[in-house]
Order: sequence, then C-alpha cells, then structure tokens
Amino acid sequence: MRRFAFEVGTYVQIEERILLITLVNPSHTALTLLDQHDRSVVEYSQEELEALFEEGTLRFVSFVGESLDVRIRPRSSEPLSTMPDKERVRVELRLSVIKAVDSLGLGTHSERIIVTDPATGEKVFTSRIQNAINEACYAAGQKPVTVQTYYNWRKLLSENEDVSALAGNFGNRGRKPYLDPVVEIKVQQALATAVEVSRAQTHLGARGRITPKKIINSLRQELPEEKLPSPSYIHQKIQQLPAYDRAVAQKGARAADNQFRMASRAEKPTACLDSVEYDETRLKLVLVDEEFGIPLGSPYLSWYVDRYSDAPPGFYVGYEPMSDVSTMAALRHACLPKGYMRKHYPDIRGSMCAGIPRSITLDNGLSQHGDTIQSAAKDLSIDIRYAPPYRAWFKGAVEGMHETLNRLLLEDQAGYVLRPQDQPSEYDPTTQACLGVRQFVRILHHWIADRYMQTPTGVFRRSPAEKWAEGISSIPPTFLPSVEEADLVFGILREGTLDHRGVRYENLFYLSDEMVEYRRLHGVSISVDVKVGPHMGRIYWRGPDGAWRSADADLYEYAWGRTLHNHKLVRNRALEVFRSDKLEALLESDRQLKEIARAALPMQLGLKRQKRIARAFGIGTETLLSNHQTDGKLECRNQSPAHFSETAAEDDGCLPRQKLRLTTFDTERRGE
Repeated sequence: MRRFAFEVGTYVQIEERILLITLVNPSHTALTLLDQHDRSVVEYSQEELEALFEEGTLRFVSFVGESLDVRIRPRSSEPLSTMPDKERVRVELRLSVIKAVDSLGLGTHSERIIVTDPATGEKVFTSRIQNAINEACYAAGQKPVTVQTYYNWRKLLSENEDVSALAGNFGNRGRKPYLDPVVEIKVQQALATAVEVSRAQTHLGARGRITPKKIINSLRQELPEEKLPSPSYIHQKIQQLPAYDRAVAQKGARAADNQFRMASRAEKPTACLDSVEYDETRLKLVLVDEEFGIPLGSPYLSWYVDRYSDAPPGFYVGYEPMSDVSTMAALRHACLPKGYMRKHYPDIRGSMCAGIPRSITLDNGLSQHGDTIQSAAKDLSIDIRYAPPYRAWFKGAVEGMHETLNRLLLEDQAGYVLRPQDQPSEYDPTTQACLGVRQFVRILHHWIADRYMQTPTGVFRRSPAEKWAEGISSIPPTFLPSVEEADLVFGILREGTLDHRGVRYENLFYLSDEMVEYRRLHGVSISVDVKVGPHMGRIYWRGPDGAWRSADADLYEYAWGRTLHNHKLVRNRALEVFRSDKLEALLESDRQLKEIARAALPMQLGLKRQKRIARAFGIGTETLLSNHQTDGKLECRNQSPAHFSETAAEDDGCLPRQKLRLTTFDTERRGE
C-alpha cells in the first residue's frame, strides 16, 4: 500500500475539499495548503491535521482526479495480504527480482560474467543484471525472465507507486491445477513433518537432510503410485520454504541458529522509526474497577520503543494475555496520530510520537510468528526481525524502558506490588489497590508526554522529544491514507456468507445499501471474505469482484464497541438460559452478566478470576482509545460492568479520587 506524509506535494481531502500542501515550516508545526477548486490558501497546524485524520475527516489522496469512493479498490489500494494467492505470489516474485537488481552496484548491470547454468550445468556468458534476475527467479521457484520484462515491471512500480500494480490483469487467464488438491495437502503435511523432525536434531548429517526422494517415499504409504508428485514439484516446494526452515532442513537446528544469529545486530538507525523494538510484560500494579472498587488484577503492558529517539510511539494496557491481539493493538496505537490527547487530556502539555515503523524487532514467541503480524507487516512494508532467546541486550531500548517505568512511575503509585515501604504481610490489594484503569491510562499518558519525553538523559543531556524532532527532519513519519484503511489492515481475515439477511459473522448480520444490487449481479447466496475491525460493530467484506466494502451490524447499539470475546460470552449465556440469540435475549444476558460482576466480592473470587472478568468485558486501551462512543468521550462502554462517571464516583463514595503523582525525572536511566 502507498504511504503518505504531511509534506510538500501531498494532496489531502478534508470533507469535500481537495487541498495541496505547498509549504511546511522547518519545525513541522504550520502547513500552508492550496484549495484545488477555488485556488484559495488555508493554513493548518500539524496537530489540527492529525486530529482531523484520526476523526476520519481527512484522508490522503494520490492525485486530484482520484475517486472519492471510500471502498478499497482492488489494484491501487488493496493490501498485499488480501490479494488472491496467485496474484500475491506473482507480486512477491517481481518484487524479489527488482530488489535483487537494486542490490547490484552502479555501473555493473551490463558487465559480462561467466556463470554455471543450473539447468544444463554448462558455463555460459551473461550479464550481471540477467544473472541477478535468474537467481531471484530460481529462489522463488519460477522460470527466469528477460531484462526487458524486468524494466516493464520497474516502470509499473514507478508509475503507480504501489506494489499491487505488479499483479497484472490475469483474471481471465490461468492454467488448471495439474495436481490433485488432496495430494498437495499431503505434500505440505509431509514437508512440515520433515522440518519438525529436523528441528529436533542438533546435528544433521547427509542422511538426515530433506530430499525429494525422501518425501516421495513417505507419501507412498498414503497415496497410490499414479498420484505421486514428481521430484521437480517437491524440489520447488522445498525451495519455497522460509529461509530459516530450509536451513534447518538442510543443515540442522544448531547450524541454522548460528547462521541467523546476528541479524541486524550491528545496524544502527539513521532516523526515527528506522528500527522499533517491541516487548510485553505484566505490570507490578493492581488496578481496580472504578465503579465497584473490585481489584481486577495486574494488567499487561505491551509497547513499542523507537531506538533512535528512545520514544514510545504506542502501547497497550489491558487484561488480554500476551498474544497477537495485544501486539496488533499496540501497533495500531503506534501507527496512528495521538490527536485524542488534546481533546480528552487538555492538561497534558507534551505530545506522543506516531508513525509507521520501517523495521520491528520482536521476540520469538508463537504469537509473533503467527499470520496476524505477518499479514500486517506485508501491508505496511515493515521488516520483521526476531531477537534470539535469552538475549535481553538484543532489545536494549525497550528492555531498559521497563526498568525506567517501574523505578520512576509505578513504585510510587497506590497498588504497586510492592512499594519499597510496603511489607508483604501488610499488603492488602482490596484496600491499597485504589487506582482505576482509566486513571492509570491517563497517568501513563501524562508521564510519557510531559515527563519522560521532556527529560534530558545520557551524556549529551538530550531529551527523547529533541531526538525525535531531529530524527524526523530527514525522513518524516508516514501514515495510512485514512482510518478506513487502518481498520482493514489491522483486521482479522475470516469467512462469511452474504444472503438476503446480509453478511453473517458470529451469528450477527451486517448490512449496507449496496448489498441488494451486489446479490443481483453475483448470486443469491455468496461466500465472502470478512475482515473484523477493533470491535463487532463494523466489518469489511469482499466478494468475487475482489473489492472490499464496509458494513455495519444490524444490531447496531448492541454490537458497536463490543469485543469478540465479550459477544461470545453474552451469546453463550443467552443460548444456555433463554435458548435464543435474538436481541432481547442478548440484552437480558448482558444485563445478567453485569449483575454477576456487580455481586462478585473480592474475598469470594481472588485476583485471577477477577482478571478474567476484566478480559471478558474488554477492559483495555484498544477499546478505551478507539473513540467508539457517539460523543467521542473516553468513557466506559455501555455494555461494560465498569461504567464509570466521575461525578457519581465522588457522590457515592465508591472510590476515592486518585491524585496524580509523578516522580521528578532528574536522574539518568539505567543502561545509558
């Protein structure tokens, strides 16, 4: 997908007006824009434009004549991961060829060299550019192409500035699959089993390596002789394995770990967002429900830290266990501007940074290797790197931030487990954990924006805010074209059905005005792809034409702002108690679950079960900061049991107001 920045030459659409950015002051605080209709000149600040972008009023456009339709077009704006498999493989092949040629030195493209032809084994004369193209094609398991074809691909990429343009238009062509789908599944399973067997062996000799002959012999027990695939097909599938898995299969686990151990260790970022590190931990802090005063347990903190400036562009605080959900929630917060701070936290003077990272360093957990983060990384053109296990120094920036947060903020907050002045025998979370979830989120924003970002550290006594301003002077941060594209990129791909009731997903139906005409063109009942956004109120669906469209839930008031986990709990109880999942049964089930949470006493449950209650009702920054309320306020959602009103809390005496306490940040952070 294309990226955009608030820089000279960029077109933006504010409501119905198309504006061109013509001037940006050196500090990026004031921008001059030219109206393309009446040629009038208007001025905006950076913060005003970011706030309009977050609200959905502003969106980037590629050129003046671009259609203003909010639907995602299948070519110019479709993410790479949402393409059909054939088109995605074709784009990845052409990108690999372009990157291979770009890696050559200047002036060496036409140099003649002698290489060995892999097909015949003979020595042949060829050019360096043709040799690079051949190697890239062989690595992707494809037939080599000519230099002229490469230049045609290069022209398509430069003219459209979008990798989806490399997909071509082969919808009416194509070859029939020559291999039985059942046989193809058997081959994939055999390869996966062979890789896992090789991974379990420390040393892998010549007899233990994966070869086409061994795979075919293993398939003879399950397939008849006439359905066995050819050795060339098996070899092609082996070459399509990830580089690390292929190294494990050919050299063994220890040799593969040694080969990939130093990836990006010596690289240093030259600008902000060049390298961002991710980590997640459980905070040593017990938070409470603001209305009932019930301890919810220790929340999880997931955040990204920029290596160049040591500034955290995004974080997640909630009770969702460490998984791809928390990873994507923190990444979404990092990629979008923080315009809500000026509206909901007017007392905060500083600001938080934002932008799409160009490289992310993750742990080696299972969630980080899942399809969710890989799909988003392809859409945003993010390079993912994995830190070796048991090497905290590999992510020194984010690991040091945990120590800084504990030492300079959390230790002095009520509910810290344990503060230096507390004794384990004297600590009672039911009385001392008097810090609410929303109160802590506000304190965390305040500490990052006003204290951490503004405090000089290190030998040269420079603050993260100063280093961030210097780092974005050469390469400004980039953002997605609009919030709709962000919801699509960070959504989870699922399957659904479109019929006369709308698109069905998790027994909820979603409607839009264009579904009637769409069914008249493509059929009565259609299988569609569904992408779920941050809540159940809106989805994106794609039919046979490949275009993504948005649809809102029929039960709008019930589904808007509700998490998938909470909806499953409510529906299961409705089916169990009322044997129905209609609106009345869902609302009554939701009310009963709230009453159960209201009647739950701390001495009867314990922090482990209370933390599950918090997760069940979606308590976390991914819902608090998504502005799902119609008035845009950062209040608890209607279906949450922790509906909080500051006036009611003061009048009822349910919870004492937490005074904001921030330790003066006048010491250097450890590790500098």
